[in-house]
Amino acid sequence: MTIAAAAPFHRKPAMSRGSPILRSRRDPVEAGSAEVQGDDTMSFVPTVVEMTDMFSRAAAPAFFLGAVAAFISLLTARLGAVVARARLLNAIPDGSEKAQMKNDVPRLKTRARLLRNGILLSLGSGLCAGLLLGIVFATGFFGLRYSYGAGILFIVATLLLCGAIVRFAQDVIMDLHEFDYLE
Repeated sequence: MTIAAAAPFHRKPAMSRGSPILRSRRDPVEAGSAEVQGDDTMSFVPTVVEMTDMFSRAAAPAFFLGAVAAFISLLTARLGAVVARARLLNAIPDGSEKAQMKNDVPRLKTRARLLRNGILLSLGSGLCAGLLLGIVFATGFFGLRYSYGAGILFIVATLLLCGAIVRFAQDVIMDLHEFDYLE
């Protein structure tokens, strides 16, 4: 047994033998033994090289999912502040000298709607990113050659996140208003 056969650092193309979609995990070069040749059975236990490949392919969707989670946290905090402000304004008595501040409640309702829509879009984006992670791992674990739908899921996740960012921008624009500075 040579060193190259014992510790190969290369992979054969997935279409080398067998089905065009499934590949055999019992590769004679990777197994390092001549007696495995001809054995075309499929093993569902991924090798270390295949696991490393799966983890490297899953890095981008995992970071994307983390960014979406942080963005949802930001939107939720802003929504909490808007709701608290609306409750504070609704608690002002009608005969009070600050009663004119209640005119800001419709704007706060609009901001709350924008933030809610942004949260829902972000949740959809996170769901797509989570499904993408699942597809990446299932593809690698079961030895599938193609990740069906992975590109489309990433595009949908990105578009949903862009929609959430637009809603966030609309909220930021509405945030600075003269009523916020009257106390």
